[in-house]
Amino acid sequence: MHGKISHGSIEFEYNYFKPSSSLKCFHCLERPKSTEKHLSCAYFDMSSKFHKECTHSTFCMKRTALYQLHNGSYVTIYVHKCADQSHRTMVQDKNGDWNWANLLRFDLYNEGCARQHHSPSLLTTETSHCFCGSDFCNRSSLPASSNKSLVLVSAVITFLAIFAYS
Repeated sequence: MHGKISHGSIEFEYNYFKPSSSLKCFHCLERPKSTEKHLSCAYFDMSSKFHKECTHSTFCMKRTALYQLHNGSYVTIYVHKCADQSHRTMVQDKNGDWNWANLLRFDLYNEGCARQHHSPSLLTTETSHCFCGSDFCNRSSLPASSNKSLVLVSAVITFLAIFAYS
């Protein structure tokens, strides 16, 4: 079932969860319990243990956060998961009774990436959230088009450096 719900001045689209075919995403844990350390994002390797059926989402998400450490070095953290689209709320059925329902919100994300730069006083200097809607689309650390551009730019810089110093 698909529709719209108004909550105060906010209106959002929803769909009741359908367990049929669901999106598959890479999924790792940011803060794993001691029994789940093998699923930590620190050990992410795209193996099947990091595969997840996203029954409550239509998007995969990848978050990249760049941290500057106190010694001046940088660390990049990648988080892969199903995008949060679940909303638990009360819904009135056709008989007028109110029941709890889990709704899938479609209005939360668009495909693509959004970057956020942080002030120098914060430990995190840049965060990127990427959303995509096909199976295992949140696999890489950079989108395929960015990888090609990065290789091309690296090759040009290397060529110029060799040419300049020869």
